[in-house]
Amino acid sequence: MIRPRRTQTIATNCAREPALVHTWTGTALTIARKLHVLATLMRGEDKTCEVSKLVSVAVDLCRYRCERENLLLIADLDSDLAPVNCHPGELLQILVNLIENAREAIARAESDEGRTIHLRTEAHVTGVRITIEDDGPGVPEDQLQEVFEIGNSSKEEPGAGLGLPIARRAVERGGGELRAEAAEGGRFLVDLPLA
Repeated sequence: MIRPRRTQTIATNCAREPALVHTWTGTALTIARKLHVLATLMRGEDKTCEVSKLVSVAVDLCRYRCERENLLLIADLDSDLAPVNCHPGELLQILVNLIENAREAIARAESDEGRTIHLRTEAHVTGVRITIEDDGPGVPEDQLQEVFEIGNSSKEEPGAGLGLPIARRAVERGGGELRAEAAEGGRFLVDLPLA
């Protein structure tokens, strides 16, 4: 049940802050468009896709939460890459998962320095490479394979430890490779073969 007094208060505030209403309306429309793109990609079948465009969608989907947590999300995308064979929705899920893992790793680091997630696309010997780097604690060299084992999770809250193993298997199913590298922060590489 809508209360008349509350409705009047909302209407009064909207009349006083038209720019804010315009901004929030635009934000809501942007989110709705992104969710529509995501739903369309999830229904799609395996096909040729442009990796940089897909990475851009993943960045757009994750940007708001990163900004709310004062994280800088940078995308350095090569627009001249050859297409790859992939399931766009599946690859998008993998990218969002990797960005979210990076965001959570930075939060666990509890440092106000850095706080950056950097995605890069580039041509690679076997096709196209997507690199996801962050200013979090990184993966120790002796755990580079262990992070892809089912049930392995570094999260403080309970996690099933399924995200990275599922992501790796999906990439491998398409003939690609997903791996972690020891670095100052976290670094994950997704190599995809050309179409």
